[in-house]
Amino acid sequence: MCDLHAFIPSPPLIHCDNMSSIALGSNAVFHSKIKSLETDYHFVRERVQKGGLELRYIPTKEQTADIMTKGLHGPQFNSHFGKLRLGKPSCV
Repeated sequence: MCDLHAFIPSPPLIHCDNMSSIALGSNAVFHSKIKSLETDYHFVRERVQKGGLELRYIPTKEQTADIMTKGLHGPQFNSHFGKLRLGKPSCV
């Protein structure tokens, strides 16, 4: 966002339902064990360490992003759809 000259008062928050991913992104101790991982993991870890990004655990059932990536059952789909404030789902 600095390249776009946009001010963000606090670091962006990424909700994650995988504790291992949060540990890899937050803890430099694991660095020697993950050297073979893709560049994006290293990018996220670097941003977290510099304070430019925050990772927080969220239970899988509360992960709203799943509506974009998984086939969900009706009640869970409706719950996430409502959280996104897109109106009423047409499949109801």
